[in-house]
Amino acid sequence: MTLRITELHAVEILDSRARPTLAVTLTTGDGRQIRAGVPSGASTGTREAVELRDGDRTRYGGQGVSTAVGHVNAEITRALTERDFASAADIDQALIELDGTDTKSRLGANAVIGVSLAVWRAEAAAAGQPLWRHLAEVAGTVPRLPVPHFNVVNGGAHAANDLDFQEFMLAPLCAPSLPEAVRAGAEVYARLKTAAGRRRPHHGPGRRGRLRPRHRAPRGRPASHRRGDHRRRLHTGPRRCRDRPGPGGQRVPAAGRPVPGRGRGAEQ
Repeated sequence: MTLRITELHAVEILDSRARPTLAVTLTTGDGRQIRAGVPSGASTGTREAVELRDGDRTRYGGQGVSTAVGHVNAEITRALTERDFASAADIDQALIELDGTDTKSRLGANAVIGVSLAVWRAEAAAAGQPLWRHLAEVAGTVPRLPVPHFNVVNGGAHAANDLDFQEFMLAPLCAPSLPEAVRAGAEVYARLKTAAGRRRPHHGPGRRGRLRPRHRAPRGRPASHRRGDHRRRLHTGPRRCRDRPGPGGQRVPAAGRPVPGRGRGAEQ
């Protein structure tokens, strides 16, 4: 399969939080148009690739991405259009070499990712496959449904409380199917909301409906130590499901082990 890009164009758009990001539209040699929007997190980790922002306080409080858009429409377009590439992976490599930095700080990770997303969607469309199936074939893996994770409590940079962990998540590892895993997550979230309100009123739903409890941990005793209390209230584990199939049919480890949290300023 040969990939040829005849046109490449980016524009500044707003994400679900009304923060600027960019969208890239790609036209292939056979006239197919593919569009991809670039996801953007509310917080960033110290080791993440650099999301290029304008820094102009007169536009979107400095969060504009017109510089990254300009890089797509100028330098990246000149480097990639009217050339034949053997695969989307080859275009990714060309983007990495064009940027020339470990963190994508010159062109901007948002510019590079936007083009890469559009390219992989174009290759999948040319193969007549949905993106997820195409990526699985390229990676040489068998697609499986993942164990769904439910982000239920806010802390850190996402809430005005003293919880050090930014996100508290539920993972129904023992659920026999995806519908049962979703039901388990929804029911535990509902009961957790009731338990949190009974103990102390919370600030209301945070981002994407997560709880933001007004919590102040006792001195020398982190918030995670209260989990036993909530287990009794919610009538949950830790229950073991060692070597039992999970929602996607894969074997899962024993439940009840704490999953490492993510601190302030570390969101995927």
